[in-house]
Amino acid sequence: MIDAAQPRGNFIRVLFEPQSRLSDSVTYDITAWALPYVYGLTSYGVKQALSPAARQPPGLNAVTPPAGAAYAYLATWNSVSDVKFLAALLQKDVRVRYSQESFTVNGKVYPAGTLVITRSDNRERNSAFDGIVTQLASTYKILLDKVPTGFVEKGADFGSSKMRFIRKPTVAVLAGDEVSSLGMGEIWHFFEQQIDYPVTVIPSEGFNVADLKDVDVLILPDGSYPFLAAKESAERLRNWVTAGGKIVALEGAVSQIAAAEWGIKLKKRREKGRRRNKEEYLRATETLPGPRT
Repeated sequence: MIDAAQPRGNFIRVLFEPQSRLSDSVTYDITAWALPYVYGLTSYGVKQALSPAARQPPGLNAVTPPAGAAYAYLATWNSVSDVKFLAALLQKDVRVRYSQESFTVNGKVYPAGTLVITRSDNRERNSAFDGIVTQLASTYKILLDKVPTGFVEKGADFGSSKMRFIRKPTVAVLAGDEVSSLGMGEIWHFFEQQIDYPVTVIPSEGFNVADLKDVDVLILPDGSYPFLAAKESAERLRNWVTAGGKIVALEGAVSQIAAAEWGIKLKKRREKGRRRNKEEYLRATETLPGPRT
């Protein structure tokens, strides 16, 4: 319950107003979304004052190690909280698998992407295994299911090749004068502040592929990268990718990689895309209440 009758009441109304009226045309696509719409929550607005009973809400996670210790813990993959949970597990060197396909255990269907944390994969943890997993789940408000066996009723068993291990990646992002400070800052903030996972910042000036010997994932924010146009450095970077390295290119970096003959083709559908987006917008707004902004 959030009381709007307070010094920051106007701010609360802005966040929860279901039909926003905007006077400025310079907006983002999510500008007029009330918070319940953003997160898919059911909410209610009431005008009269309410006096709720003072009580402590039940915890979201009540997982405790069972008497006969669990064979594995399962956590579905739904939100950024799950990303934080996984990042914390990996930094604790807990081995985690994910399911490539849906499976059924104890009559419950788990979708593809479910995290599978088995005791047998973490034997070196011994008695600390349950405490580490459940404590992190409690910290990030993750609902865990504990199961007594690695065999499933439908789908792939936990030891199957369809239950893939998740490696702990070393991630790096390029930064520099020719790199978008906003784009780089967004990436840095996501890793360091939102999911609490370390990311290495590498200067783009004088970038040398040798800097990537211990890097698994390289992120290229929007910007200008001369080394992509230089034949020798681009070739070394391609060899790094061939050896297993991953590149995540964003915005302008994508077109530069395409121009460097990486086998990526960009199709020019800008005008067609504009028409399609406009048609979809008009169809979507036909049934929406309130002004069209």
